[in-house]
Amino acid sequence: MKSAIAPKLCLCLLVAAVPLWAEETADDPELREKAADLYRLSGLESQSKAVGLQIEKGLEQESAELPADLRAVMQDTVREQFADDAYDERAIAIITSAWNEPFANVALAWLQSDLGRRITMLEEQASTPEGIAGLQAFAVVMQGNPPPEKRQQLIRRLNDAYGGTDFLVDFALALGVAVGVGVN
Repeated sequence: MKSAIAPKLCLCLLVAAVPLWAEETADDPELREKAADLYRLSGLESQSKAVGLQIEKGLEQESAELPADLRAVMQDTVREQFADDAYDERAIAIITSAWNEPFANVALAWLQSDLGRRITMLEEQASTPEGIAGLQAFAVVMQGNPPPEKRQQLIRRLNDAYGGTDFLVDFALALGVAVGVGVN
């Protein structure tokens, strides 16, 4: 689990927060194409669109008390950072700059397997507005009807093994800092 979720979230954060210097590393067209394949096959291409939309929605809901001009700057910054071509190009440049051929070949082979395609499809579905709403509704149901203690222990062990909760807290904090820096 850790290897499937954490790198995708890290990549989204890096792409949103890093300067455009990474684009300069994508000089090799063949390497860039492999990186683009990894980006697309991993589901990051479609999921990255959802990240921008979620941040925009969060800004709309949480920034009502801010002055209208500041709120507009924040929304424009998010739209600019997550614009399709700009975001995708930065993501591919980052993947290219950190390219590890043996690791990438294993990852690409797995992503092209039946299981890899199925998991990626499920992740993409979960990142849509409908998927997110479904997960939120499921969370509400789970609060009123939690799973048995044994299952909760298994969930805790899984979370401890891949550090999901800690990572999401770190991600949210770093994203807040990135948006704040972008506004300034």
